[in-house]
Amino acid sequence: MTASAKDEGAGGWTASKAYHLCLMSVGYVVGETAHFLTTTTNRAVAQDLHYGDRACLLANASAKELNASCSSLEDETVCRSDPACRWDYNGMGESVRYYSRGLNFTTCL
Repeated sequence: MTASAKDEGAGGWTASKAYHLCLMSVGYVVGETAHFLTTTTNRAVAQDLHYGDRACLLANASAKELNASCSSLEDETVCRSDPACRWDYNGMGESVRYYSRGLNFTTCL
């Protein structure tokens, strides 16, 4: 085996390998960011699109300061009777799996 054949082996860094590594890294970061954004904005999106389970949630940020415990209320009428709480979509449940599958699939392309 000659010295030039040895240099062309898998061990050396080339511009092409560095370019492909950068592309793969950027693709990975975009995919992970999409997963992060999906989980952090899921409740707001669920309330806009009306999907997921319904639950008792805090009505606004000031209700948090009142130490309102809306998450323990499981009945809609009891939840609506508390002014610090509201009955709305929480972005969890079976239907979320169908919405998130499509989103995760498109970010992988």
